Amino acid sequence: MVSLAHLRLRYNQLEGGLPKSFSNLTRLQTLYLDNNNLTEELHEFLQKLSGVENSLQDLEVGRNRLTGPLPDFARFSSLQILFLNFNQLNGTFPEAFGQLPTLTALGLSGNQIKGSLPDLTVFPSLTDLRVGRNQLKGIDKSIGTLSKLHFLDASHNSLEGIISEAHFSNLSSLSFLDFSYNSLLSFNFSSDWVPPFKLGSISSMGSLPQIEALQLRINNFSGKFTPLEGCTLLKFIDLGGNRLIGEVPSWIGRNRTSLIVLSLRSNEFNGSIPQLVCNLSRTQLQSFEVAAYSGNPELCGLPLPKKCPGEETPPEPSFSGHGKDEMIHDDEDGWISLEFYLSMGLGLILGFWGVIGTMILNSKCRLAYFKCLGHTNDWICLTTALIMAKLQKKLCS
Repeated sequence: MVSLAHLRLRYNQLEGGLPKSFSNLTRLQTLYLDNNNLTEELHEFLQKLSGVENSLQDLEVGRNRLTGPLPDFARFSSLQILFLNFNQLNGTFPEAFGQLPTLTALGLSGNQIKGSLPDLTVFPSLTDLRVGRNQLKGIDKSIGTLSKLHFLDASHNSLEGIISEAHFSNLSSLSFLDFSYNSLLSFNFSSDWVPPFKLGSISSMGSLPQIEALQLRINNFSGKFTPLEGCTLLKFIDLGGNRLIGEVPSWIGRNRTSLIVLSLRSNEFNGSIPQLVCNLSRTQLQSFEVAAYSGNPELCGLPLPKKCPGEETPPEPSFSGHGKDEMIHDDEDGWISLEFYLSMGLGLILGFWGVIGTMILNSKCRLAYFKCLGHTNDWICLTTALIMAKLQKKLCS
């Protein structure tokens, strides 16, 4: 037991806290206890792991009921993955959260942590940061130094203030970004901002070429939609429920072969929807509906019913004097013509009177037809009587 290196007990019904005997472990590298029912203070839980402070690399105890504030993790000098998601942790980040140069993943979502994210320069290797569904109010600009960060989820918090280019200054590896449901948060990017990691002609937020999902729904973002022309891998763009202004940018429909969801509803966009976006919507987007643009009263043009100024209404079809030779246009079936109706009537006459007329004019056909009907009727009556007799015999026996 002392030499145990890997222990995986996730998805069980473990209760209470860690046994004191865990303090005897000295070589433990991975400990998976997530999705149980552990209930104790986090600092007591970690105290029982004092013997593995130099060996523990992966600690995952999410979806339990651990309580208390966040301690200093610096003593776990080899820690690479720390997941404490969906517990009952509270308080704020300690001033000394831990100098962990090897930490690559930090998961704290679904707790009650308050205050601001600490100085993140102590985590230079961080690739995955999940702090959503807490009560955080601020994000330190040091997050912009995490050049290896791929995944950032800060949704469903109480973030306030301004997110500027400093927060994105070196996030060249970012592939997932979620700031949704932070109603007091605002973006502020200068129009001439050119970050130091500019690639070719890519600028502004387009300097995040690996980003795949941009979910910024229901915040307080205002101003024009920042250019993302360099983000060609985008699959989801959800900017609904903000205060973005100006025209819908045409770059959304240019070289967006991966885009499947687009939502711009409930903003302050105006003008006509670019043809490139309309074409993309018809052939690619799963979310192509009028509702995707609703709540922007100044928007016009297809696919919206509101026409833009200067758009001409298609002329009504005119008819010349050749009445029988003209096409009769229908609102939905433009291919229907006079010949169509004539052929339909002729088919009815030939089909109906071809049968009825033959019986009226030819007595032999008429007699044969009614004789056949009579035989069919007799067969049905006889079959029914036999079946009823068999059923009655079975019931009586």
